This record gives sequence, C-alpha cells and structure tokens, in this order.
Amino acid sequence: MKRIAELLHVGGEAAPAVDYDNTHLEWDKIHEGKPQPSKLPVEDDIGTQRFFVNHPDKYTWDCYRNSGHYGFISKRFRDAVQPYCSECFDFWPVMLDDVEFFIIRRVGVIDCLDRESSEFDTFPDTDKIMIVDRYAFHKEKIPDICMFSIPDQRGPIFFTNGLTRLLLPLQLNGVEFTYTETKQGDSSQTKWNPEW
Repeated sequence: MKRIAELLHVGGEAAPAVDYDNTHLEWDKIHEGKPQPSKLPVEDDIGTQRFFVNHPDKYTWDCYRNSGHYGFISKRFRDAVQPYCSECFDFWPVMLDDVEFFIIRRVGVIDCLDRESSEFDTFPDTDKIMIVDRYAFHKEKIPDICMFSIPDQRGPIFFTNGLTRLLLPLQLNGVEFTYTETKQGDSSQTKWNPEW
C-alpha cells in the first residue's frame, strides 16, 4: 500500500543551524523561493555560493533547514533521491566550507492532492490553502518511488514509502518523516513507520 510522508528537518537546541548573519546567497540568480515552481535556469554569472554553520558536528548532518526555502542537503542525500524526483526538483551546488551541499529547487509539481478528502483551511476569500490538518492524495498519479511537491502548497516536500525505505539504510542525519494522511497535531498518529 502506497503511503505518503512529509520531510521534516530535525530542529531543536542540539541541531546545528545555519548562520544567517554570515550566509548571503544570490537567491534571485538561483530562481528559488518563488511561490510557483521555477521555470528559469540558474543564471550563468553566479559564483560559488556558500552557507555557514557554527557547530562542531556540522559535517555529519545531511539536511539543514533554511527559512523560506527548501533547505540544504548533503551530496549523499541528493545522490539517493535524485533519480526519483526529476519531475519536481533539481539541485544547485552550494558549499559548507569545503564540503559540497545542494539547494533544493522546485521546478515542477504533481497535481495529486485530493481536495475533497483532505482537511484544510484556506486564506480568507480564496481557495488557496493556508494550513492542512490531513492530506489525502490521488495516489494513482504518484510514482511508487518518488519525492514530489504539489501545486496547492509551496512548502512541503513529500516522499512515498517506497523512497523512504530506500533512504532508511543511509541513516540520514537531520532528516525525519511524518505521516501525512492522519490528523496533524496527534504525534501518536503522525509518526512515520520506516517499515511501511
């Protein structure tokens, strides 16, 4: 049975965090961060992009949250998911000191949200989704092994259980998944079972 998870970035006081005071990326040249998927290539005149983390374990993490964007992922995380997400994402290199990481860029979507069965609130006077309490999907539209995004929301990155099973042996540091098809807020119901 196909199940859908959402990527969570592990946070809290113990987690390394991006040093935003010293990180200045040329987001306008990367063309990431817009509400709609980017149809533009990264601009040719962009130089090496760098982000900074002040933490002794910074190189052991595979995923860093980045406010307003999809975040930074390690080369091993990118290599594991890249074959399964080309319809929705591409990756732009960025350096953490001398270690290569990647910015996740949304370049497409899979229109698979079942709006009739999902539970969500919209922004006033519009049908645009503000917050989702429970997702439901037209799963026949989603490949069995896939990392994807939906047009209804910019933020979440979704994974099928087929892909999370492939990622499990990697023990990616800084990565967790939550089950999307149960009521959000009830941690006993949203806990992702890695054996699914």
